[in-house]
Amino acid sequence: MKRKAYAVCILALVFSFILTGAVFAAGKYKGYARGEIFITAQEVNRLLEAKDPKLVIIAVASKVEYYSGHIPGSFHLWRPDYEADPKTQGGVTDNILPPEGYTKLMQGLGVDPDSKVVVYDHKYDATRLWWAFYYYGKTDVRILDGGIKAWKNAGYPTDLVAAGKASKQGT
Repeated sequence: MKRKAYAVCILALVFSFILTGAVFAAGKYKGYARGEIFITAQEVNRLLEAKDPKLVIIAVASKVEYYSGHIPGSFHLWRPDYEADPKTQGGVTDNILPPEGYTKLMQGLGVDPDSKVVVYDHKYDATRLWWAFYYYGKTDVRILDGGIKAWKNAGYPTDLVAAGKASKQGT
C-alpha cells in the first residue's frame, strides 16, 4: 500500500511539473524564455505608421545589403561601426566599442534612454548589437523576428536611399 501511494505521489509530481512548464511556455513568444526581446514585422509597421517619435530602427547590414532594400527610416550600422580598434584591445578583434564610444555612436542615431530601439539584420548580426545595448544598460531594445526577410515577406515597403541624419541627437 505504501508503495502504491509513493507511486501516485511521484506521478502527481511529474504531472504538475509538466503542466507548469506548459503554462509558462504558453505565455512566451514562440515558447522562448526571453521572447519579449522579439518584435514582429506587423508590430514594427504599426509603430512606423503611428510615427512614434521615440522609435529608432537600426539595420545591422553591409552597405550592399542595406542599399538593396531596408526598412524606411532605418539607420545603417555595420560591424566596423561598433567595434573597438584592435590596437586599443591588445590586438583582439571584434570587441565592441568602450562605453563612451558606443554611447556617442548611438546618440548620433538619436538613441536616448526613452527610445524604443528595434534592430534587424539580413543574417545574424542584430543579436550582437542587441547584446551590446543590453550590456551597456539599455534593455528596451527589440530584435525584428525574421529580420529583413520577415519584413519583405509581410509585404511592407523598403527604401533604397539612406535614412539621413537623426531628427534629434540622443542623450
